[in-house]
Amino acid sequence: MDEPTHAKGVIGLLSPAEKAALKSLIAGESLVELARRRAITTEGAYDLSSSMKLKLGVTQNAAAVRIGLMAGLT
Repeated sequence: MDEPTHAKGVIGLLSPAEKAALKSLIAGESLVELARRRAITTEGAYDLSSSMKLKLGVTQNAAAVRIGLMAGLT
């Protein structure tokens, strides 16, 4: 399976909120900005980001961004 196909598959596992967190990460927003925009606590934004990365199978933000870009998520 090629990378874009794999990326699209794992993106499909994300909830709408987790996809929003990934888009926020791709846009360069901080967790504080994500929390403010989604009207949640900073801790909630951290949990959302952690859950997103867990589902993507990565530990670093850069790896999550790579998957998002490979899937065409902008």
